[in-house]
This record gives sequence, C-alpha cells and structure tokens, in this order.
Amino acid sequence: MQNPFEIIDERLSNIEILLNAIKNSPEKETPSTKNRNLKQAAEYCGNMPIPTFRKHLNAGHIAGSKPGKSWIFSQKDLDDFLEKFRRKTRQEIEAEAEDYIYKRK
Repeated sequence: MQNPFEIIDERLSNIEILLNAIKNSPEKETPSTKNRNLKQAAEYCGNMPIPTFRKHLNAGHIAGSKPGKSWIFSQKDLDDFLEKFRRKTRQEIEAEAEDYIYKRK
C-alpha cells in the first residue's frame, strides 16, 4: 500500500504541471472579439473569392474598418452580412405573411 502523503504529493505535482501548461499556452480569442483581415473574412464567408468580397465591400453590404492600409472586419459585422443574405424557410415566409394579413385587418 502506497503512502497517502505520496499520493497527494504526486497529484499536487500533476495539478501544478497542468496549471503551468495552461498559464503558458497562448490565449485564444473568443469568436465575438476576433477581428479578421480581408482574406480571412472572405474565407469566413464561405470561401468567397476575394474579388467578390471586395465588390460587396464597395457596395456597402459589408461593414469594416480601415485604420491604415488594411481592412479589418469584426465577427459581428461578418455575421450581420451573412444574415442579410440568409434564405428564409417556408415556415418563416408563411409566418410573415400571416402577420402582414393580420395587421392589415
């Protein structure tokens, strides 16, 4: 039978090693705060070709920032852009139609 203090010491050492590994690992950004450059943003939007992405950008469909020479896009702006082009389901269309008819009465 192993000494209980040795078991505790071994477990504490393992915990210490894990905590050091977590402490020294690079921080991962949360998706809501991650900013992307133009190429990364185009890839996020379904591997959209960069010229097509630029057309949407120039047309004002995509919000972005250009603090210097490069464009920066926030996760929220890209999600908003994708939501604009989302195709509605039949149920959503029928619900909107019912709402419209109900409000017109």
